[in-house]
Amino acid sequence: MRSTKNKPENAVAVAIKTCKPDADMATTDKFLEEAYIMQQFDHPHIIRLIGVCCSPPVWIVMELAKLGELRAYLQNNQAHLDLATLILYSYQLSTALSYLESKKFVHRDIAARNVLVSSHHCVKLADFGLSRWVQDQSYYKASKGKLPIKWMSPESINFRRFTAASDVWMFGVCMWEILMMGVKPFQGIKNNDVIGKIENGERLALPPKCPPRLYSLMSQCWSFEPSKRPTFKDVKEVLNEILIEERHQQKETLRRENRRVHTLSWGSSGSLDDPSAPPKPSRQPSVDLHNNKSAELPVSTYIVAQNAEVLAHLLKENEQRGVVNPSVYTTPATGFNTEAKHFVNNSVGIYDNEPLSEVEQLERKLRQQQIESEKDNLWLAEEETNLKKRLSLVASVSDNESIDGRSSLTPPSSLDRSTKTKPTEDRIVVIKKLEPTPTADLDRTNDKVYECTTLVVKAVMALSQGVQQSQTDRYLELVKEVGLQLRALLTSVDSLVPYFPQSAHKQV
Repeated sequence: MRSTKNKPENAVAVAIKTCKPDADMATTDKFLEEAYIMQQFDHPHIIRLIGVCCSPPVWIVMELAKLGELRAYLQNNQAHLDLATLILYSYQLSTALSYLESKKFVHRDIAARNVLVSSHHCVKLADFGLSRWVQDQSYYKASKGKLPIKWMSPESINFRRFTAASDVWMFGVCMWEILMMGVKPFQGIKNNDVIGKIENGERLALPPKCPPRLYSLMSQCWSFEPSKRPTFKDVKEVLNEILIEERHQQKETLRRENRRVHTLSWGSSGSLDDPSAPPKPSRQPSVDLHNNKSAELPVSTYIVAQNAEVLAHLLKENEQRGVVNPSVYTTPATGFNTEAKHFVNNSVGIYDNEPLSEVEQLERKLRQQQIESEKDNLWLAEEETNLKKRLSLVASVSDNESIDGRSSLTPPSSLDRSTKTKPTEDRIVVIKKLEPTPTADLDRTNDKVYECTTLVVKAVMALSQGVQQSQTDRYLELVKEVGLQLRALLTSVDSLVPYFPQSAHKQV
């Protein structure tokens, strides 16, 4: 493929794909099939066909993507590509493939090498040499030839069967390539070994910095059963949501970074009259905590912050909710965001009647809250110790009585009194032997699922014993038996599914 541009001012830069001059008629016809397919498409993220030259040399004239193949572009521009841009590329390709899906076309060769970069923020799907039209509920079966094995779905590798679902699998691999900055899948693995790894449940690893939800989408695209893979319409919607989330996170990160830079520059200026300093935030009118009714209420939650920035953020949230008094903060504190400090509850003395500043009011509240928190922790520790003692005493008493053959006639109240009068008395705790709860007595007659489950368990146990006893001559037979019993179990479950309500089908 090459690009060309004529001298006139109204000339358009194009890309030309050429057929070999010595190609026979069959090869030429196959070459022109791509142009016939491309002329049916009109999408902003699919390379557009401009024209065809049918006389030798045979040309296909297409729209020019100035930045070349996506794989090479990713490798050469790693430092300039952020995660949001990579997700944008994936989303744009999903819109193109959803368009092909609606027109009943399968691409059969979705990979980063067949995606072209039109601009930094626009990629386009290309190379429709393997594309085919398929009817509803049908598939295309490829003849023997060179195929991209490491990108293909298991049914395409095993049976050369291509559907919209197999395109979804390939798109999952293409997304992985994009997140890996152009790395090819299954590096160092031979084509013949790929299907074995896929059938064993192995999948491409999580790319670095890949959002969990995006990798979850890839994993769904790599479901072994084609019916369990999402459609391109679903993939497009999920990618759009992931892209919106990533852009929002980028804006939040940039906003926090700008705030930090402004704070540092303001603090280093050392002058409040500096015109470059940011304006002071407007304050809420101060509230007299002595006259405020909410201040008289007992504190049920605490503001516990590691530093002044966190505390300021919490108070700002309160102000936005219309809550000024820190004692009625509505987010409970946890044991993981406390800072070890010892506050002294000094008496205010002669200053009780003078109005306190906001900082002093906050310090007083924090001292009181810290003291109450420490008391709560002590009380919880004592209660936990007492509870352990009670449980050990009850266990020892019940076990001793069961050993002596006497039934327990002592009421709980008397037991509690005895534990209070002799709290330091040592008792030997006898640990009861735990036995499994007996299975419910159910009628399993004609329960095909139960019978099949039992047979599966027996087959797995037989296989396990055969492996332990190194019965190598029986391995194949034992594995086949497990597979047959599993198939019978799935068949029995499928026969029951129609009787379940529609809402329970997904759970099954």
